[in-house]
Amino acid sequence: VEAEDKHAEKRAAIFGASLEAANTPAWGYFGTTGSLAIGDNSYAPKLTRKPPAEEEGEPLRNMVTNPTKKGAGPDVYFTFETPVSLGDPYIDPGARNKKGKVWMVDPDASFKPPGAIKRSLNKLGFAYVEHCDSAKDPKEVKEKYKDYIPPRQIYTNPTKKGGGGVLTTGVLFGWGEDRKFPDHVPDDFDSAKKQRLKELEEHRSKLQEAPFKGI
Repeated sequence: VEAEDKHAEKRAAIFGASLEAANTPAWGYFGTTGSLAIGDNSYAPKLTRKPPAEEEGEPLRNMVTNPTKKGAGPDVYFTFETPVSLGDPYIDPGARNKKGKVWMVDPDASFKPPGAIKRSLNKLGFAYVEHCDSAKDPKEVKEKYKDYIPPRQIYTNPTKKGGGGVLTTGVLFGWGEDRKFPDHVPDDFDSAKKQRLKELEEHRSKLQEAPFKGI
């Protein structure tokens, strides 16, 4: 269905006037060109979908689907399986491998030493009595070393004061008794060149006399 063109007469008049004045020079040699928009019908015919007739039946369809479901609920998936964790609480692997309480067959087994009992080699028949020579009475040790002054092990000088910008004598690391830094001595810029010339001169002095070569 083509829509109604409201500016058809005005467009035709402008198009006719542009054709008459197409060859009339306006500025210099060239004339004024007509606009490309003149004569262009922007109201092009548009197709509209016809409503289906009442007598016609439902159109044939190959596949019918439901609209897309959104979310993460049970009705979204094809099949909803119950979680495996239900009825099976999490147990730490360390707790799984942990051994349970050990029940002794003999009630007195936990009070007996492990393995075979060691027998003494004492054949004299006298019981061994500890002398306790290594045990010391702390009070006696305190009274013994009460007035004792141990000798000094390391002797150090008192801390020297100074720092950046404060050239205190004997503070910085240097040479001499005053611990001063040496004076700055500039290097020669051509020292490498002079050293190379000196080596070449020493090398040539050790060469033998070459024979004369005429040109």
